[in-house]
Amino acid sequence: MDTPFVITVYTLSMPTFLTPGRHGYSVRFSRTRPDALAVATSQYYGLAGGGTLFFLELAPDGTTIVEMQKLEWTDGLFDVVRFLS
Repeated sequence: MDTPFVITVYTLSMPTFLTPGRHGYSVRFSRTRPDALAVATSQYYGLAGGGTLFFLELAPDGTTIVEMQKLEWTDGLFDVVRFLS
């Protein structure tokens, strides 16, 4: 007697946020707001150029990440030590 196989396929959609001209180095999630995060980035892989600190938020529908604020530096950023929202 043959037992039928049941194959279930799940498609997971992960929200992404692009940082053109910047390379991400550190991500920190907020302890008080699970939908908020901070991302430290640098230009040219941190060898030259400036850096940007992005404050991002997951949209209520969970499918997109929205930029809330960004701060520019003349030096590259490599770490987010603490993120309080």
